Amino acid sequence: MKKIIISVLMALSIVSSVSASQKSGCVLAQKGEVEVKINNTQVAGKVKYISVAKEGENFRSILVGSQIIFNTSDNKNVKLKIIDIKADPRVKGKPRTGLLTLDTKIGTKKKNVSMKYSFSDDLFSVDGMVDELNIKFSTKIEAILCVSKPLK
Repeated sequence: MKKIIISVLMALSIVSSVSASQKSGCVLAQKGEVEVKINNTQVAGKVKYISVAKEGENFRSILVGSQIIFNTSDNKNVKLKIIDIKADPRVKGKPRTGLLTLDTKIGTKKKNVSMKYSFSDDLFSVDGMVDELNIKFSTKIEAILCVSKPLK
């Protein structure tokens, strides 16, 4: 009988340690509007942002598939769709960086381009060239529902 009780207690302690050691983290949430600049000038018209998800566990889950649609000052329709994201190796104390791959359509021209991104102080910023246009856009992404790691 003692052996059975000891075996059950050991099994319970193993199960509880496995669930306690599972990965914990934050939920990322997009907040507010997307701001767009072309050649360092704020887009004057309405910027339409179609988000694939408002919340997710990482940048890929909330950004890949999202679209940004706006018109340039010379009335060309611009459509940017995020099709991939690749992070650079993380450097402690520095902003997160990497590359976004975008499916772009400006007027009737279509092409895929890569743009650099940076994430710091809840601001996700993207900067790159499409044809002769320097396009920058940014959105606020907050970490919510964070679970801190238990002290050892």
